Amino acid sequence: MFQWWKRQPTLVALWRLRALSLFMLGPAAGIVLVDLIFGLPTVLWWSAGTMSLLMLALFLILVLKERAQIVAEAIKQHKD
Repeated sequence: MFQWWKRQPTLVALWRLRALSLFMLGPAAGIVLVDLIFGLPTVLWWSAGTMSLLMLALFLILVLKERAQIVAEAIKQHKD
């Protein structure tokens, strides 16, 4: 069967980094569970939100670098 997603470098980069994306879900689930059990003040929600944005930005940088590497490999293979 034709795998169309293998032609999309962004999707391939996300697939390669799928295990790393689980590290972003763990802290989010932890914050939600702590809020459900104990309750969190608003200031802690804001700090958790900013940390989540920082983690998302770092993950985006990793995806973009991985995508650039995939494109460079494809260009190199096409030239050979």
